[in-house]
Amino acid sequence: MLVLLSSAFSPRYRHDILRCVAAPLEAQIQFRYDKRHCSDSSLTLLLGPSQSRSEECVLICFVESGVSSGVLPLVPVRLATVKDVRDYGGTLTIELCLKEFVFTRSEEFTQAVVTSTGGISPTMVEGGAVQGRFCFEVDRARVLPVASIGAQLTVWSTVVEQLQMSSAFKDEPYFWVLTGVVDLGANRTSSEELRKWPHYLSYSNQQAVEIYHYRPQKSQVPQGAISIEAGGPVVGTSPPTLEVDSRYDLKRWYFGTTEPSSKDQFGWFRFRTNQDWTLDLPVALKKSWWNYPLAVALCGSFIALPPITAYVTQHYHEITLNSIDAPHWGLIVNVGLSLASGLVAAAVVLASLPRLRP
Repeated sequence: MLVLLSSAFSPRYRHDILRCVAAPLEAQIQFRYDKRHCSDSSLTLLLGPSQSRSEECVLICFVESGVSSGVLPLVPVRLATVKDVRDYGGTLTIELCLKEFVFTRSEEFTQAVVTSTGGISPTMVEGGAVQGRFCFEVDRARVLPVASIGAQLTVWSTVVEQLQMSSAFKDEPYFWVLTGVVDLGANRTSSEELRKWPHYLSYSNQQAVEIYHYRPQKSQVPQGAISIEAGGPVVGTSPPTLEVDSRYDLKRWYFGTTEPSSKDQFGWFRFRTNQDWTLDLPVALKKSWWNYPLAVALCGSFIALPPITAYVTQHYHEITLNSIDAPHWGLIVNVGLSLASGLVAAAVVLASLPRLRP
């Protein structure tokens, strides 16, 4: 199992953990490392064949930096898989697909990692310097013999409660998680199971993003808000801000989509917490195979209607419905040509419109 650590040495590193806590199942985020902070075996795995690294389980942890000396405590947060790795000179960018949350006692987990790796995890030494690796491999059976692993809010709650006990998150006003997207028109059952992020949205004007927020501290709740923006085919129908006014609650932000076109339409959601950090999630609306042909048929028929009407009016006395008489081939050919030219003209015009382009 590959262990990826993030810390509070930089605001961005701390925000990475908050994004891991807030993101839904199957969401994709990025971690970045200087190669000097990665163990040799982890570099071999990450820079090796893509199939090998995609099959490797990843454990994302927070490393507590608020200690004066010794091994820095590790707090397990979430499982993931590696989607892609980009090698840029002396740095790596790792794209992750987020999976279940993981809870186990920080003290026991840290000791198990130190024992199984020979002390490769970060350690605070004299002078405030940190030695060790922030990306390394461990034996999963040895470091997670007993752990709560799942995509339920109960597991998520225990994870954020343990995070809140660290110096980096002790003043965090609240934590939140995007539990999924729901179709308000469908039959739904009550469940605390987190849903997978729908990379493709369905065409509907009755959808909602559900967000659960929770404050582990039982003290007064500070004023807070989660702002939501969306673009592309996503059209918000709720105010852009969700007020956080209680220790825990389930909030909904309602939205719809534009009509499908003949191409996939790509969009996005952006969630911002107290103007501090953001979580960006891409989405797409699947194309419709029928929109463009139906539009061409309808518009082409209207374009062809005037010449067809004029020709029929001019030769109506020659038209017969008697099956014995020979058909009026001139009329049939002219009607066919008018209809064909109308369809071609409609196809050319509609192809120039971005919304209906095939």
